[in-house]
Amino acid sequence: PRRLRTGFAVADTNFADRASFPMFVTNALTWLAGELPAVLRPLGTVSVPLERARVVALDGTPQPTRSIPGATLITSDAPAFYTADNATARVRVVTHVLDPAVTDVNASTLSAVATGQSAAPTTSYWRRPAVWMLLLGAGLLLMAVEWWTYHRRLTL
Repeated sequence: PRRLRTGFAVADTNFADRASFPMFVTNALTWLAGELPAVLRPLGTVSVPLERARVVALDGTPQPTRSIPGATLITSDAPAFYTADNATARVRVVTHVLDPAVTDVNASTLSAVATGQSAAPTTSYWRRPAVWMLLLGAGLLLMAVEWWTYHRRLTL
């Protein structure tokens, strides 16, 4: 049987109040249960590192699989959670849409010429400052004035 020991008394620290504590508990329980770490994959054909595994979705519906040497393949068209298990192990599979080709909502396939715009911008980026640049400049100016008044010992 596996055991978990820490080099400190958890009750005598504020470790339970830290943001990392839930992840510690999750990793500890995963290790104690003997499960493999979760597999994170992009959408499409997903390779699960178990041979001849049975894969079920989060709602319990079985997924069609294809076995290859050393792995099992499933196809995921949408973000989802799966559990794959065989006679020896179980692994959680998460498919996500972190592929920049999918999540880049500002990408355009239209060329500038096709939309009637000129290819080169007519005004420089620095001649039209964004609002954040103006606010940054105002903040820096206020900090400089505050520094000057502090060192001159001026108070309001």
